[in-house]
Amino acid sequence: MNKSRMATAHGVEKFWKLGIEDFNTHYFDVGPNFTLFAKEGNYQYDILKMIKQFGTPCEIVFPYILEERLDNLINLFNSYIKIYRYPSKFYYHYPMKVNQNKEFVLPLLEKSAKKISKG
Repeated sequence: MNKSRMATAHGVEKFWKLGIEDFNTHYFDVGPNFTLFAKEGNYQYDILKMIKQFGTPCEIVFPYILEERLDNLINLFNSYIKIYRYPSKFYYHYPMKVNQNKEFVLPLLEKSAKKISKG
């Protein structure tokens, strides 16, 4: 990779704050020819290729990322429940307006039920 490509790619990554977990951009990266890639587990997806294949508007859902975000949310609530000695229980509710496909809802609910029961 030449220096100008590296500088430009670094500028794009810096501008969009790619790769930073605090901004939830660690799932994304810029590939060759400045295409946007999404990383989910061991897989990488070329966003432009998917848009060309399926057209726009295009909604792309990554179950692995949703599960990871759910884990983070439940862990955060459980931590604060312990810190503040909250006497009641935490009940996770999935907002159906977000995504109603059972392929996404059922695994998330199953995972959250296991996680909450462990405490």
